[in-house]
Amino acid sequence: GVKALELANEFRKVIEPRLPAGLLDGLKEDLALISKAGGEAQAEIDKLKGYTGTQNENCKRGLDFCSSVKESLKRGKASPDCLKAAGVGTRLNPNKVSSIIGGVMAIIDAYSKFSEEFRRSGVLPTDIEKGNKILLSLNAADLVQENAKANKKRVTAERNVLRKRVESAVDVIRGVGMLQFLDNPSIAARFEELIPKKGKGKKKEEEPQQK
Repeated sequence: GVKALELANEFRKVIEPRLPAGLLDGLKEDLALISKAGGEAQAEIDKLKGYTGTQNENCKRGLDFCSSVKESLKRGKASPDCLKAAGVGTRLNPNKVSSIIGGVMAIIDAYSKFSEEFRRSGVLPTDIEKGNKILLSLNAADLVQENAKANKKRVTAERNVLRKRVESAVDVIRGVGMLQFLDNPSIAARFEELIPKKGKGKKKEEEPQQK
């Protein structure tokens, strides 16, 4: 795109009358926007990596919380109903945020129904408060990560639209330049080279030698 714009500006006086109005100025703006979009796309990728790291940390905290509380309830010989309500015996998926959120929520809900059994097992209100904070962090990190993914998709889509518009403008400039300089092959060739030729055709198969 940049090469096409530079070449078109070099011969602007003679080819501009053949071009759609505003094509060259529009191409200049689109090239600037593509450069900016490229930076934004990388920024979104970097941001997403940061959110993923935070989410992974919160998931580990959630898993550790659930494991510790469940172990305490088992050691404290809590009733079967209490153990079931707290999710004892239910496996959590360490790679799925919703699974960990469900595990933490089960423990918090079970505490509201079996608080005495929790306390006899050594699980204090301060522990449940930690669980609530972990739950908030998990939900927040999950929401932020989903927003970051959506923004990344948006930036990529915008850049693709710009790229197609630039490719279309380059194609027009190439055709106009080749026509304008039909009698000047060296300049016409420069315009033709704006779009690389496709791979060379397959070589002809060698004919078998006659014996």
